[in-house]
Amino acid sequence: MSYRNIYFDMEQPVLFSLNEGQFSAQYRNDYRHMTVEHIFDSAALQIRRTSTPYQYELRVKASCDSKYAAEQVFPVNESMQLRLCRSNYTENGISVIWYSQECDESFEFSCGESMETDHIKLFMLLLYDCIYENSYQTPRSNTTEADIKHLFPVRAAPKLSSSFLTKQDTQKQLCYKFEHLILELSVQRNMSAPIEFDYVQYKGSKLSKSHSITENISSLQAELYEYIPEKESFIVRADVCTVDLVRLQNNFTFALIVSGNQHVPSLSQIVDHQINPNFNKTAKTFTWNYVESGRIYAFMLKIPTDELYDDFSASFAQCLFENSTRIPFRKSRKSDQNYVISAFGNSVLDDFDPLEYTFEETTTDDDCDDPAKDDTPLHVSSEERAFFDAFSSSKSPILLYAPATSRLFVFENDSIAIYQQLQGNMQFRKAIYDIKTLNNHELHVNQAILYKQEAQLLLLDTQNPHNTNKIHKFDIAEGKVVDEWQIEDEGSLLYITPSFKSAPQSDEQTICGITSSAVFRIDPLQAGNNKIKSSEYKKHITKTNFSVAATTEAGHLAVAGNRGDIKLFDALNTMAKMTLPPIGEPILALDTTASGRYIVATCADFLMLVEVEGQHTDNKPTPIILRLQSKHVMLMQNFKKFTRAYFDGENRIMASTGQYLIMWSLQDIYHGRIDTYKIKKLDELALASCQSSANNNIIVAVRSLHHSLL
Repeated sequence: MSYRNIYFDMEQPVLFSLNEGQFSAQYRNDYRHMTVEHIFDSAALQIRRTSTPYQYELRVKASCDSKYAAEQVFPVNESMQLRLCRSNYTENGISVIWYSQECDESFEFSCGESMETDHIKLFMLLLYDCIYENSYQTPRSNTTEADIKHLFPVRAAPKLSSSFLTKQDTQKQLCYKFEHLILELSVQRNMSAPIEFDYVQYKGSKLSKSHSITENISSLQAELYEYIPEKESFIVRADVCTVDLVRLQNNFTFALIVSGNQHVPSLSQIVDHQINPNFNKTAKTFTWNYVESGRIYAFMLKIPTDELYDDFSASFAQCLFENSTRIPFRKSRKSDQNYVISAFGNSVLDDFDPLEYTFEETTTDDDCDDPAKDDTPLHVSSEERAFFDAFSSSKSPILLYAPATSRLFVFENDSIAIYQQLQGNMQFRKAIYDIKTLNNHELHVNQAILYKQEAQLLLLDTQNPHNTNKIHKFDIAEGKVVDEWQIEDEGSLLYITPSFKSAPQSDEQTICGITSSAVFRIDPLQAGNNKIKSSEYKKHITKTNFSVAATTEAGHLAVAGNRGDIKLFDALNTMAKMTLPPIGEPILALDTTASGRYIVATCADFLMLVEVEGQHTDNKPTPIILRLQSKHVMLMQNFKKFTRAYFDGENRIMASTGQYLIMWSLQDIYHGRIDTYKIKKLDELALASCQSSANNNIIVAVRSLHHSLL
């Protein structure tokens, strides 16, 4: 600590400064809404003496024009709640954040990219020295480093570089597990640990001779960076490289070509969603993954101007759209084109109200962890072992959690395992095998929902012809199918969903159903064989290709499918109040918040979050694409498709890919941190997950790596 004394022994008014950065403020503009305002695009942050002993000030000096005074001054004291965090303005940047009691506002100084980490750390240490002197009215030279550290926040030094695995507190990590197949865990706490990674230099690639270029879509020059795990950061590969987006002889096939100099191998790859493209408009960067000889690499382009960035991101969105849909982009409506282009921007949720939700956690750093080990002995009954030994490798199990009765149902083909949550643990109750229809036919369940106060299940089997257009009512207490309802329509029944979000916990009789081209309500009490309510039925003449649906607490319906578009219905006998056009991939699953404000759609390579409350047909909302960061995919080295994403309450989005459970916070997304998330690495591949509301944990189904998986 003595080396810092020299800064206090000097007589100059400025103790230390950060000479490059951006300055912003965050405050409430009324009792409901929070505003983030950019104050200075370019500024310096100084620690200065005052004429009063042991009193210092933090001064922000603008180096550009602004409507605010060029100098902003803040007293240095313990109430300023000083901390470091990851910057919202620069890739891998660091921000100094403090609070002002005088104006009840928080302020952020985002350090420039040229600022060295050690320089920022020294600034923070000196600032804490000043806080100590102010708090105890004594020279810092009279104290110890330990006394200074008592002023540090609990999370004193967020991890300043790329990292991605999270670790659970030992007592909270695993509530129960059996044979590495069902895990119940909490994604709440982080601890750091090193990442080991065997990096091999890439050799580069060129387009094959079979690929001839027919059109140059976009061309620009940019800086090229590569992510190096050992450095935990992106390293410059070329100060200037040429980037081309080109159309190949197959009209809907495009390639990304990055050419450097003789010391930097060229990169050529087909443009599709599997390269994991990520755009950051604030930093004017584009990151993606490149695969060579089975290894995954992460690269980043820094684009020099906003104009070039906008042109490149729009051109890339066009290429992705045409490659996925096989539809010329120019033939889409202008509003749909803008929707697709905006989807790839670095957006935030409009009019998000942080007071509307209670967030459990607001940390934004991604700490790195090895998975926590639980050495608790496993007590697995022979019946439970037999059920999971019979797991088929042909498909993933279905998890269904019943919050009112605290039960978990695990479906695998014609069998069900039932668990009961007791004292925070999932305890196996029984397994039911060889479920049959009323006609004693096989019943292979590929969808299930809870029904009638969670006492019954409604099962669908869309694979076997003898079960086409039938809903099977399964009584849990009796352990068998007790009724079947027929659906008579030109198309096959593909999906059912409760009439409203909490309907399974009520006595509600009706449910919603879809075919590939129709939405309708199903009433089992209706007379006759056909249980479709004709007054709540809508057939679409155009090809819609519906396959999944979800309802809100108010009973509004969202429907999507293989085309990738989403239709929103206030009523089932009318046209959709809003249609969100496809952005390039089939939608595999949907979920909504109970309020109906947000929809999350699961695609194979990304998730899409849409805020729909208060929107109108002539004002489509901007979708937000959620992907994993390219550096994290590189560290995983084996990216799998996303499983069904869902809202964990109203605060978080949960999904899994491969061995990783992913959690996004809506609060982070609101603040523009769409690449901030937490990852829990499991010992096995995650096949499905669901929320356990009793203890706010997540239940995950995994399969032993000894089996054939996906």
